[in-house]
Amino acid sequence: MKQFKKEPERMSLINNEHRIYLDGVTNARELAGYMNQKGKKLQNGRIIRSGELCSATPDDLKKLAEIYHVGTVIDLRPKEMVTNRPDEKIPGARYINIPLLRSWYLAESAASMYSEIMFGELAKKSFSLFFEILSSADDKHSVLFHDTSGINETGIASALLLSLLGFSYDFIIEEYTLSGKTVISDSTDLTTERRLSIHTYALEYVLSRARVEYGSVNEYINKQIRISKDTVSKLIHSYMA
Repeated sequence: MKQFKKEPERMSLINNEHRIYLDGVTNARELAGYMNQKGKKLQNGRIIRSGELCSATPDDLKKLAEIYHVGTVIDLRPKEMVTNRPDEKIPGARYINIPLLRSWYLAESAASMYSEIMFGELAKKSFSLFFEILSSADDKHSVLFHDTSGINETGIASALLLSLLGFSYDFIIEEYTLSGKTVISDSTDLTTERRLSIHTYALEYVLSRARVEYGSVNEYINKQIRISKDTVSKLIHSYMA
């Protein structure tokens, strides 16, 4: 496989200001305040990524509704997970399930699972709908998207979104590693850091595969997911300032 050199610039962004502290929801944080390669800023109060909401407390739900103004929740988990572990409902928010995996399964490796998420049978339809919903969301509310842990489906969806919004490959990988810092800080499991290192490699693998097969991540989105130029323009207009 062709090797890509790391980009020369590397933005330092890892801090706790983006983290949302919730009692029953893991790995919650805003995608906000970051500057893309063209100097545009990702707007505050528009996008949240997290783990599942099935254990969210009443205070968590109130915080997400009243402080973060969540108006749309996109659940990226398989349908069986949604049935077995349904989200607690944020008052006033609409809920949409867009599964990126047909069912939950133990993959041979993280790279295998990430390949299925990004290149599998559900990828085109599900990511197309994901971007369509984001592009049509009103600007007075935020969109929260999540999977089980806020790492896998959520990590890839976030990576693709940030790529469309003009962020560099290095930035996307670094933002993904915030999940590691959040989960590791909340965990006493000594294997957690190693597991998240493996998942970071898996994300690098699928993004590199997209760059090799399509020329760039954005060209993968254009040719494989086939979202319209109008949708891309709406995303940039809605979330960057």
